[in-house]
Amino acid sequence: MEDKGSICGICDCVISDNTLFAGLGPDELDAFKEAVKTVSYKAKEFVFMEGDKCKGLYVIRVGRVKLVRSSRSGKEQIIKILGPGDLLGLEVFAEEDAYLNSTVCMEDSELCFMTREDFLNHLDHINKSVSI
Repeated sequence: MEDKGSICGICDCVISDNTLFAGLGPDELDAFKEAVKTVSYKAKEFVFMEGDKCKGLYVIRVGRVKLVRSSRSGKEQIIKILGPGDLLGLEVFAEEDAYLNSTVCMEDSELCFMTREDFLNHLDHINKSVSI
């Protein structure tokens, strides 16, 4: 996993089309710039495993990722195939719960990542700016 540093994946990819960010204007999206890290994964590499604690929110920037769950017999069950702009981990993000599924990159991929703490801090900053 290669960390490319702080890049604004929010402004440079289709994340602005995602409903979670749809109500934000360019300045508000730009406020997330320093918190977003773009991380590269190779094909067949896991982003996170079922049962891991949620550390943040992922958005697919480039590539395809499959959401999988292990059956009782140990077979991989594909839940969904996700592509650019799709979110990973949102269902457990708010409570910092454990992931319900695993995610595996189907091809070399780039994902934008923001920790839960950074995401909430930036939302709080945006809310204070709007209410002033």
